Amino acid sequence: MSWLKEDIAEQWRNEGKRYARDVNAFVRRGMQGEQPDESELEGDSRSGMSTKVLHMVRQANLQGDLEMLRRELPAST
Repeated sequence: MSWLKEDIAEQWRNEGKRYARDVNAFVRRGMQGEQPDESELEGDSRSGMSTKVLHMVRQANLQGDLEMLRRELPAST
């Protein structure tokens, strides 16, 4: 049985990319001299998935499936 829940992993990746893109645009505007309003920055909505993602990470580690883990749930900062 695979530890991977593809729909959750895809949502996790997509939301991470969206959030990073929004934060980068926010910072870029600030560096260009604008005064962006922080309330315009939509929050990171991955917290609702975090328990399921953590379970997948643990299962992948138990099974030694690190290559697939890194591909499907890449580290984010």
